[in-house]
Amino acid sequence: MSTIDPPNPSTLLILGDGRGALGINLRLARKTTSRELLIGQGIVAPLTGFVGEKGRLGDVIHTFRPSVYIVSPRFVSALRAIDATGWTATPIELEDLAGADGYALFGVTGRCGRTIGASDIPTPGLHPYGRYLDMSTWDGSDVFLPESCDCIFLTPRCASALKRANLVNIRLDPTGLEALPSGGVSEG
Repeated sequence: MSTIDPPNPSTLLILGDGRGALGINLRLARKTTSRELLIGQGIVAPLTGFVGEKGRLGDVIHTFRPSVYIVSPRFVSALRAIDATGWTATPIELEDLAGADGYALFGVTGRCGRTIGASDIPTPGLHPYGRYLDMSTWDGSDVFLPESCDCIFLTPRCASALKRANLVNIRLDPTGLEALPSGGVSEG
């Protein structure tokens, strides 16, 4: 748990790709889930990928797996420039793709609590149609995954650095989440 005050969930952004651009299929040595790839488990080097959808080479490339992205050296540099925490970059060779040197599979090491929403069992003290994020277990990382979903969350500081880098084919969407009411959630 972090000693830093957690950001309000309404200020967080979700990392995405712009679509309509290049898509890469990953060649994996073993069957690996999207969550394993996101958290950097089960990756056997060397990691390679091949074009599965033709399009423009961007700074964030989708892999046909939810929230699993390949990122450019410019993307990595933007995060390193602010000493962003909570992420990894595993080098990947993109087959038959000119100008794609230095790309990496983006992994997330940062964590926080679960999301709570309308599809969950009704929780006393919360509006039944609200969407909330439990930040009490946030580890202080700039890049992190909630334990209940595979969305890559970015702090405002991290998102600002990526915006300033003028990256191509990146989407930063609001989470649409609220902070849990003070005092947390009663169990019953």
